[in-house]
Amino acid sequence: MTTTPISLDLVLSALGRGTEDTALIARFDAATLRNWPDPEDDREMVEGYWRFGFALEFDHRVAFERRYGRAGAQGPLVVSAIVFYADEDEGYTTWAHALPAELSFDMSPADVAKQLGSAVATRAPYDRRVDKFFVGDHVLDVCFDDDEQRIAFVSIRLKDIYEREVAPTSDLRWEALAQAIAQDVESPTLHASLASALRVPVTSDELDDRQNDAFHEDLGLTFYSLKGKEMPGAGDKSVARKRLVSGIKFCRAGVARSSGYAGTLPFGLNFGDGPDAVRAKLPPDAFQDAYEAGGRFTCTVDGYFFHVYVSLVFWQTIAVSVFHESQAAD
Repeated sequence: MTTTPISLDLVLSALGRGTEDTALIARFDAATLRNWPDPEDDREMVEGYWRFGFALEFDHRVAFERRYGRAGAQGPLVVSAIVFYADEDEGYTTWAHALPAELSFDMSPADVAKQLGSAVATRAPYDRRVDKFFVGDHVLDVCFDDDEQRIAFVSIRLKDIYEREVAPTSDLRWEALAQAIAQDVESPTLHASLASALRVPVTSDELDDRQNDAFHEDLGLTFYSLKGKEMPGAGDKSVARKRLVSGIKFCRAGVARSSGYAGTLPFGLNFGDGPDAVRAKLPPDAFQDAYEAGGRFTCTVDGYFFHVYVSLVFWQTIAVSVFHESQAAD
């Protein structure tokens, strides 16, 4: 039996395809490459082809479809990104074929910029410089070696709905939803106002746990609640034993299979904003913190404590949370 040669086109043909795609299976079988991760094990979402110098990254199908706005993939997992490695980086044998966008591993940051234009973002999520570029319908992340003299790896994925500027919108307004904060989760008035805004039934069952994800998948919303005694300033002594809404989180599409929140966000933020855009929109005294691949901004304004979580890998806002100001110390 003749084995199909490995090539850039062959590997790129997996991008956006599901693990039960018959054409993809046939191509990868012919090249003796097919080896998918276990869809039941969230720890195994990367399949490394160590001998050939590349890796496939996977998302659950629902999360992929919601973040990328592309339906029809076959199978529980979808190839969401492909990484090509140089010089045994991360233990991989060097990828020995062409690279996307006619790049080569011996290119410096200046060489790559000359080839692809100015980077959309430059960051170091895991200590090494990574430049992000838009190339047609794709996003290329180019990581350089420690000396920034040559490429260590190239990652390619499709543009998501925020990068394509096609994310759905709704008439939900964060200010209206935030009025639920410090209200009794048993309040019929609260249930009615939220049901009217969300256009779904709302009862105390969806609000009375410390973290409530009933609306996460369909609306990108998570509600939090605490006992009144845990929220100083949220009311008089009569609320000490009552459970009150303590905060709301607004999530980007694709996070834990969410459709994503489609309404307005505080400070005019949107989920396509990277850290630089977030910093420009928040108050000057907002606190900024970062750790490996993530970063966060926090500030307290008008009785609310705001938490903005950003991904340094995707250079996007992942979630925005609004809490009662008493939670700022946490």
